[in-house]
Amino acid sequence: MTNTNEQNKGDSATSLEEWNPHASLTVISPEEVEWSNGFLRSRPEKWCVGFSEPWMSLYSSFSVDMRVGEVKPFLGSPQSDSTCFRATVDEQPLWLAFDTPTVDFLLSEVHPRTFSKIGGQIFVEYIAQRFLVFLIRHQTIVDNAECRFFGKSLPSDCAAAGGIRLNFSVNGTNCSLSLFVSSTFVSRMDGLWRRQIHSSLKGGSGVQSNDGEVRVEVAQLAVPPHILPEYLRKGAIIDLERNVSDAVLLRVGHQPFAAATLMRSGERFVCKIAPGLPPGELLQDGTTRVSIECGRAIVEQYQLQELRQVGATLSLSSEVTNRMNLCVNREKVGEADLCVMGSRFALRVV
Repeated sequence: MTNTNEQNKGDSATSLEEWNPHASLTVISPEEVEWSNGFLRSRPEKWCVGFSEPWMSLYSSFSVDMRVGEVKPFLGSPQSDSTCFRATVDEQPLWLAFDTPTVDFLLSEVHPRTFSKIGGQIFVEYIAQRFLVFLIRHQTIVDNAECRFFGKSLPSDCAAAGGIRLNFSVNGTNCSLSLFVSSTFVSRMDGLWRRQIHSSLKGGSGVQSNDGEVRVEVAQLAVPPHILPEYLRKGAIIDLERNVSDAVLLRVGHQPFAAATLMRSGERFVCKIAPGLPPGELLQDGTTRVSIECGRAIVEQYQLQELRQVGATLSLSSEVTNRMNLCVNREKVGEADLCVMGSRFALRVV
């Protein structure tokens, strides 16, 4: 957001409090940062030819309307009350898990009068095996994969790094089946998706950058040149006329690249790409743009391609702090503490 009001500077620090990023920003785990640009952005159904086909025969066999919905990767382990089955693919462990509401509903809806407790468990295991066999036969991640199915397993025995959740509906009721995999499989899928992104977007980042520098902008000011020294004077208070928020703008060169959400992982800033286009430039003629930046990152061109995905993350080298850099034409000209004045951001020049 651009601030053009010359009266927004001053020397009074009344009602001015330092912004606390540790208390204000959402914490993102190191694991999510590591896998956010590949595995967590992937579309696993693209690696399985005819993904919906194994369900077709179930439609007629059990006289139900079963529809495949969203397929989404995630990090985590099965819930403690899940019904789990263990298997291996090329000696790498994996687990299939149904949550309890899904199991209960499948048993009551598919054949409520004839499935005993034992018969019901056999049915659930059959669904798990059916899904696993099809998946292994038609997936393109592992060539000539050898699969072994070991049957029911305790959720607590699942040592997975992440999983893929398949949401589907049975007669209009939402259900889910999750495939949990080891860190080896997560890494393999992460690398595969990143390579596909690099290939599909080759030469198409839309932004030219000779130095590969991404700058993270919290706000910007449009300042008439003749009063710029006043804005940079030590002790000056500047009302940014922007509500307190975690929204930031990523710039490459002089151009806006992406809107993002500022987060933190440990003592480092992390930017998570947000939906939508970056805001347009509102700089008025005859003014100098002063950028308020919380950090920068040097990236390769392939990383810029990854950052065009909503939900992708960029880790900054700068530590979490409220100390901001004031920059003109990408050059640092001063520093200021980001503060809160009422419901708005403000700066105290240091």
